[in-house]
Amino acid sequence: MADYLFIVPGYSDEDFSFLPLRNLLVNQNLYKLNKIKSIEYASLDDQVDFPDFADKLDWEYEQFLKDHDGSNVRIDILAHSTGSLVVRSWLYLRRKRQQAKGQKLDVPVEHLFLFAPANFGSDLACIGRSSLNAARVTLMRIKDKWQAKDESERMTLDGNRDLFETGRKVLQGLEPASPIQWNLSVGDLHCETYFGPNDQSGQCCYPFVFSAGKPKDINAINWEKIHFMKPLFKDGTDNTIRIAGTSLNTRMVTLRSQKGQSNIEWDSELITQGNKLTGPRKFQDIPFAIYQDYDHCGIINGNNDKRFKKPRTAEGRREWDESLPAKEWLPLDHLKDALRVKTEEEYQKVAKVFEEITDDYIDSRQAPKKGVFQQFFFKAIDDTGQDVIDFDIDFEVREKNTNKQAVKETGKLHEIM
Repeated sequence: MADYLFIVPGYSDEDFSFLPLRNLLVNQNLYKLNKIKSIEYASLDDQVDFPDFADKLDWEYEQFLKDHDGSNVRIDILAHSTGSLVVRSWLYLRRKRQQAKGQKLDVPVEHLFLFAPANFGSDLACIGRSSLNAARVTLMRIKDKWQAKDESERMTLDGNRDLFETGRKVLQGLEPASPIQWNLSVGDLHCETYFGPNDQSGQCCYPFVFSAGKPKDINAINWEKIHFMKPLFKDGTDNTIRIAGTSLNTRMVTLRSQKGQSNIEWDSELITQGNKLTGPRKFQDIPFAIYQDYDHCGIINGNNDKRFKKPRTAEGRREWDESLPAKEWLPLDHLKDALRVKTEEEYQKVAKVFEEITDDYIDSRQAPKKGVFQQFFFKAIDDTGQDVIDFDIDFEVREKNTNKQAVKETGKLHEIM
């Protein structure tokens, strides 16, 4: 494990949400308190986007290196929700800049822990851009200003203080399979991936996905009957993102069709590319575990445990020493296993443990016939390179390891991207 940990929160969140988890990591002697750094970014600012957040994270890392005499010190990162896209964007853009400048390539992150990551967006992004959400975040800002004695005690970042702003560009990027996500995934998962043992830099990043497995349970009001709140209660979600879209074990298939012939490219990132590599670019199996006891936020704060009373001031936040209970936070032992990973062999052993956790989740759903979900995104391009946004698709779903057809689906898809 690296000695240093960066924590990257999700959309509209800041570091105080992670304090109980941070304190748990310190109490378990996994990291020293002075070696944990929270990376906050103004996700509610309408003028900024993921490349801006990537720039901020890169600046923070470069400052970190200066504090260590410029030596190549690697870090671990723990990210939640939208923070996953921020970290992946940073690693990808950093690599592109190094290539453009002819610099030595590096992979600054050793272990990447992604909790309920929005790797392929959220169905709630459209709700986030609504007037209702604008009013909600504005009330949060007013409350923060009212509770603080002066500016030094305000808990909200400067960039998140503008009234009625909701992070318009960020939310557009968070829509499922947005162009930002598509282009990022093609790059960092299927082309220039550093999530594998054969990176050109000689380093690699070991990612681990801790996914939440249940929607939020709200019984006081029948919210699901309110149309715009329905995405909160979709089966196969954690009340914010689609569970199937959290995994990094994506497969990319490209069908090139010309008159009289067709060509299919499948899993190219798992095949040796040219003479520079000695094996697949990407890990065959990236550890992916689904925890059925947690919803989207609960997986980082003990399922919204009411025992934690958040501090009202910045000073109170600095002094907050409450910790998640080690015996009750289920991902702890698996996080410890992940931290010990130093080799590809060790990594694949942890992947099997994560797979067992997910299998238990699947078994629990199959008994009551709730079903298990996969996710597919399609992008059609014509012979001039332009996106096709209106087309028919016909596909079949077959039972595993058989030729027996289980389901046949035909549908009209509009504006897939």
